[in-house]
Amino acid sequence: MVDRGQRLTVSDLARRLVDYVDNLSVAGDGSTGSPRRPERPPRLAFVMDEMGQFIGTDGQKLLELQSIAEEFATKGRGKLWLIVTAQARLHELIAGVKALEADFGKIGDRFDTRLALTAEDVEKVLEGRILKKRDERMPDIQAFYHDHEGALAVLSTLPGASRDLPDMTVDRFTANTPFLPYHPTLIQAIFASVKSATATGFGINPEVRSMIGMAQGVLSNPANGFILGRLGRMVSMDMVYDQIAVDLQPQDKREIEGLPQQLPGYRELDQRVLKALYLLQAVPWIAVTAETLAHALLRDVRAEDLNGLRDEIQASLERLRAARYVVPKEEGVWEFLTGTKKSFEEEVAGVTVRQIDLRREVRKALAEVLRPVGKLNYKDGLRTFDVVVRGDGEELQSGQDIVLEVYSPLYVELEDGFSLENLEQIESFAHPDTVYWVAAESPELTQHHLEG
Repeated sequence: MVDRGQRLTVSDLARRLVDYVDNLSVAGDGSTGSPRRPERPPRLAFVMDEMGQFIGTDGQKLLELQSIAEEFATKGRGKLWLIVTAQARLHELIAGVKALEADFGKIGDRFDTRLALTAEDVEKVLEGRILKKRDERMPDIQAFYHDHEGALAVLSTLPGASRDLPDMTVDRFTANTPFLPYHPTLIQAIFASVKSATATGFGINPEVRSMIGMAQGVLSNPANGFILGRLGRMVSMDMVYDQIAVDLQPQDKREIEGLPQQLPGYRELDQRVLKALYLLQAVPWIAVTAETLAHALLRDVRAEDLNGLRDEIQASLERLRAARYVVPKEEGVWEFLTGTKKSFEEEVAGVTVRQIDLRREVRKALAEVLRPVGKLNYKDGLRTFDVVVRGDGEELQSGQDIVLEVYSPLYVELEDGFSLENLEQIESFAHPDTVYWVAAESPELTQHHLEG
């Protein structure tokens, strides 16, 4: 017991706990009346749960953990066992406190036994605690698998993934449904990637507790349709997003949540697509295409068609592209513009659109100025030439004899690859029937059109 106002140091705590263990050793097990057994002296296990959340990125608290471990070791002399739990490995906790990475060996040596859950361990816990099926349901589940084996086999693949993922079998379907066999591996990879990008760092972890919480949330949400246990209903990536949204980057979350009000022609599928794309693109070994999203968003094996869903997703991506929420990349791959990347793309797009508008206005002005140029009278009518008039690379008037190529100051300033030297030494010799006219720089003209 600690009296009110009394300050208890780590050293005091260790000493009191040792005294308590010594008294047990002398008195025996008072609860059962069994005599003292010298060959099996009592030990006291002191458990500190959720150490990761306690430490955060505070170096002082990490040193406090080291102090506790040292006091328990020196004063306890084997009588006190210190057990620390966290949703991340010890070296990951220390890595989060950059200034103390060099002290990892000193702190880590205090914990002789370290137990870390692997991806396989997490899957076993999920199967045993959350996804375990009742014995009387097993025949129905297995029969459903055999009736829909082809569709399930196709669905259990993930197009765009460069890593081997578990195949669909009757045993895996029975153990994992309504999750797919590759879901634990994929979701842990998503959690690990998203965690490294979040500000807190401890809300999302690929370890067992976060995975259990996610699975429980997905299955217990009435909107997802799993409560009645109907076979064929599958977990989709937007359901996973909904369970971890509170721990995501606020700016990205606002973009996704505000989509119904901001996207012209909005449909419900658009937000689902954006949620799934946001999670999947965080995994470096996945190239996210419309096909990938179809596999990740299908919710009902019996009621939905993968090809039809893929076509709907492709249309959704085009709507999102038009509003600059997503951008296409190589070979059908799509990317959701997050955070500063979206701001940069919008700035670039704004500049590009402005340049297009300026070029259009200058071409209109050129057309007006060059309108009188259409025919050229040679030596008082000895011969008339029809002149092709081109302004900034676009034909303004048709003809057939002579070409007049006019370049405005704006074209010279903005056009990549334009070279006066190239025009004089190459183009003019290659096209002897063309007269080139390059206007001098005119900041006043550019400013006039900007203001217009």
